[in-house]
Amino acid sequence: MNLKESHFHIASTNPNRPLLCPSPIKISETLELRRAAINDKDQVVALNAQVHGNSVTFGRMTENYFTTLNESPNPAFDYNCMTVVVDTSKGRIVSSCCSVPQIMIYGEENKREKISGSGTDFPVGDCCPRVPLIVTRPEAIGTLEEYRGQGLVNAHLDAHNKWATELGAVMQIISGIPGYYHRFGYENSLPTEITHVGYMHNVDSIAIDKQFNFRLATTADVDFIDRLARVAAIKRLSLWTDRDRIGWKNIIGGRIQGSCGARPVFLIERDSTKIGFVVMSATDDSCVLQFELDEPRNTNYASWTDVTLALIKWLPTFHLEHFLPILKEQNPQKYERDRKDRASTLVSNGWSFKFELGYSHPCLSAVGQSMLPKKSYQNKTWKAFWYTRIEDCTAFLRAIKPVLNYRLQSSTFEAITRKLYITSGFHSKKNVLIDIVNGKIKDISTVTDIQNPISIQNELFTQIVLGTKSFSETVQDRGDVFSLSEINAEIIDVLFPKMVNDQVHGMD
Repeated sequence: MNLKESHFHIASTNPNRPLLCPSPIKISETLELRRAAINDKDQVVALNAQVHGNSVTFGRMTENYFTTLNESPNPAFDYNCMTVVVDTSKGRIVSSCCSVPQIMIYGEENKREKISGSGTDFPVGDCCPRVPLIVTRPEAIGTLEEYRGQGLVNAHLDAHNKWATELGAVMQIISGIPGYYHRFGYENSLPTEITHVGYMHNVDSIAIDKQFNFRLATTADVDFIDRLARVAAIKRLSLWTDRDRIGWKNIIGGRIQGSCGARPVFLIERDSTKIGFVVMSATDDSCVLQFELDEPRNTNYASWTDVTLALIKWLPTFHLEHFLPILKEQNPQKYERDRKDRASTLVSNGWSFKFELGYSHPCLSAVGQSMLPKKSYQNKTWKAFWYTRIEDCTAFLRAIKPVLNYRLQSSTFEAITRKLYITSGFHSKKNVLIDIVNGKIKDISTVTDIQNPISIQNELFTQIVLGTKSFSETVQDRGDVFSLSEINAEIIDVLFPKMVNDQVHGMD
């Protein structure tokens, strides 16, 4: 399927989309798992608010799944993508889990590529192949404390894993408790929470520049945002979560204010001309989640340095005019503490801002490390990852075969004939054969007999094929990664190079 077909395939409006959990599943005498229904709204919202730290924002996030605002439904996700466990003796929902269908793009970034087309015809370029991958993202997994330890999460994930297979998903991805999801076949893959921070003294050091204006986006801006986001991704990223126009429309106008899933989007203008956009977190104070600037020829040469400094200078305004009103409504006690701390200043003494844009975003080098230093996690006892489940390694590699062939044919091995046998991990329990003939992959298949194996075990398979690490990097410090052939090891590095993969979105 091409990108447009992939988005339609996962859409809630697709009449042929498989049903999640079509029939109730009995877990015990009193516990039953079933697909959520529209009249479950109040119980599910209350449950998620309670089990996720008595969080109003998390409850509102799940309310989005039952509610359509401004005729802007989520294109792929609603309550039909959620399962609940009911205590039938009490008529009470005691656990929930959902899966967010998404499209991720796997390919090669190319700054010089000429881009054509628009909307869901993207990404179309003049050289580098990219493939859309159907992915499901489990989310809002929670169980009331008195019902824990009875296998309810396992029952949920069994149903959602089955649905992912029926959708044609080649991968599932989740963030959450470190280590917990390993028991369900999820493995560390992509790093997350890559944060750069700044403080009020950074803002004060910037001269006021009135040439740039920040205003809330409307659905009339969707075409501009959609084009700009896709062009930026093609030129800068190798792996990213793709939104279509309907997805952007939902983000801009279809979500409840103050929910975890809300994403205030602002247009950046100069002389009333759109030159870029920025996506903010509604619940994490002054946190930039996405920031794009149009190509120089379209912006009258507005530079990343000038616009990034203007964005930083504007962030206290966002804090005062957009974040604090939400905080006052949701958490009056915290708002009052913050108000007292502000004293005679506009923002509190401890106020800071964050850019959660990964490692490679151009704005980071445009203003330098002193303006946006990377946040240190020295005091943390764990590192945050996206956890990934690839049940069928052969199917995943077949899905990205056009990209693998492009990499081969752009390398020293453009005419090689070789059979690569990969032992691909304990969870998948499969060995993969990549059969290369004259520099082109003839077939990718599952085999039982292997010769001169390339061992890539457990989470290392997902990290290598998703570009977090290269094979040669990993083999230096891990005994369960090895190749009996130096040439095979070189070919694996060509097939799976390190990738720019730090624009993977979750609840979006």
